[in-house]
Amino acid sequence: MRKLIALLALLLGLVAPASAAHLVGGEITYTCVGTNQYQVKLRIYRDCFSGGAQFDNTVNFSVYNLAGTLVTNPTVSKGPTVSVPAGTGNPCLTTPPNICTEYADYVTTLTLPPVVGGYTISYQRCCRNSTITNITNPGSRGNTYTVQIPSMDNSCNTAPAFTTVPPIVLCLGDQLSIDASATEADGDSLFYEFCDIYTGGASGSPTPNPATPPPYTLI
Repeated sequence: MRKLIALLALLLGLVAPASAAHLVGGEITYTCVGTNQYQVKLRIYRDCFSGGAQFDNTVNFSVYNLAGTLVTNPTVSKGPTVSVPAGTGNPCLTTPPNICTEYADYVTTLTLPPVVGGYTISYQRCCRNSTITNITNPGSRGNTYTVQIPSMDNSCNTAPAFTTVPPIVLCLGDQLSIDASATEADGDSLFYEFCDIYTGGASGSPTPNPATPPPYTLI
């Protein structure tokens, strides 16, 4: 059987109260649901095989304005835990038994009137999966998940969102076509690139509350 590896960092830069290493990835998106009303969703992926921490029952969305002033910091409850299928996509390959990934969503609605410079929404959590091999000391490195709401003149904007969950298992050395596309409800143009990831939180302070204001530090 060909050697298989877990996709430990979700594609397109999706790589997030014990500090045990367990986070696989995450993202923050938002949807305009009315005048100055935004439904904000944080999705967190965790490694459920490693014995790391469970999902937090609540998180905080730290909202900053352009000046770096904290505007609001609501507490948001966890939704249902969902298991992510670990299939290889190849009927000739067998998925290893030690692959387990779950995700949970944290969703709330925020009232954010238009301001110059818009808003930055952030959440920080430590730590990453300790088996990651392309960064140093991953088990003690945290995550910053962040999204920006641009300046709007009494109009509403919706963030792009990926249409599928990235595959959890890839075959080492094999070619694979992955749909990593996103949709944008406003019809804006979308551009894709691989980006460096942000650190945030640490083993001694796994869940900063509020999250630190931008700009954020790259790993």
